[in-house]
Amino acid sequence: MGPHGGLGAAIISQDEIDTFTVHLFLPLDVDTENIDSKDAIYRALGGIYGNFHIEIDEILVRSVWRPNIAVARIWHGPHYRVFLAGDSAHQNIPTGGYGMNMGIGDAFDLGWKLAAVINGNGGPGLLASYEPERRPVALRNVDHSGVHFKVHQDLTSIIGEEDPKLIDAKTAEGHTLREKIHRHYQQHDGENKDFGIEMDYRYDSPVIIRDHDEVAPSWEPRRYTPTTWPGGRAPSLFLSNGTAIYDTFGKHWTLLNFSADNSGASYMVEAAHSQGIPLTVVELPNESHAQAIYEKPLVLVRPDQHVAWRAHTIDSLITATRVLETVTGKVGSPSLVEQKQEQITRAFTATSEIDSQVDEYPLEKLGAFQK
Repeated sequence: MGPHGGLGAAIISQDEIDTFTVHLFLPLDVDTENIDSKDAIYRALGGIYGNFHIEIDEILVRSVWRPNIAVARIWHGPHYRVFLAGDSAHQNIPTGGYGMNMGIGDAFDLGWKLAAVINGNGGPGLLASYEPERRPVALRNVDHSGVHFKVHQDLTSIIGEEDPKLIDAKTAEGHTLREKIHRHYQQHDGENKDFGIEMDYRYDSPVIIRDHDEVAPSWEPRRYTPTTWPGGRAPSLFLSNGTAIYDTFGKHWTLLNFSADNSGASYMVEAAHSQGIPLTVVELPNESHAQAIYEKPLVLVRPDQHVAWRAHTIDSLITATRVLETVTGKVGSPSLVEQKQEQITRAFTATSEIDSQVDEYPLEKLGAFQK
């Protein structure tokens, strides 16, 4: 991405052979209908030096789009019969590559919950938990896509009043400017390295049973912390025999038992059977490495691979029944879930500048022309 008329361009190789996507950023007041697709490519390639002409075999797709920052305030209908997911629920700038990941995450979270309710082993609280689990992820990721985009925007202020061609000059001034730009990108390289944003999202909703009297592992955009803290995605690892632990998970619910004894796992099996909840129990008594990463002997994993509950032991059938009723949304009510969502939203907006109104975001003055 480089400066061009103060805005810039980007060229992405789709197959590393002969198919490319070209983005040419333009002010909103430009009439894109009068810009030929080939001219847009020439302008993007030439950048500050003017058009660079090449032979183009075929134009596959042409579209005009605007980089939006938006998150829907409500993700479901009044009776939980209609849900929003993907671009209908959130829109972000492509920087960071979060858009498709979020859309798939929405579908994955909502899909298993719909199936559970339709099949009779999930309660109304399960559907109501979709929004409070996924919306905070969207708020954070959409906000970060804007943060990454601003890194490129800042090139204009770094170059300042200088001639952009100074970047290529073999002079002391050119060297100084290149070093300044290099340091800028080295210090703000989260677009490709913020693994906490991409992998370490943790759900917080009434169908997640958090540990009592324990502090959640620290979280930061830059870092992924493997943990089975309830709400987080179960860590991926290989067992001592080389098997991926995910390959041991059942199709639906999975209870991992790392203890040498039963630790009350039989109570969970009995409770699941009585409630018609499909549960796979995986016995891993000799997997010390995996147990160290999974932190507790008993870990209950949802169909979407997120941890719903964990403990050292289960003391009774009553406890096991209560756990399963909670994580499948059979206890509580949608109103309680919505109240939790309001608390999460207030906590987030108190520390973030993101707003679901696109026109209030500073990037609203940018438009984009895409070939």
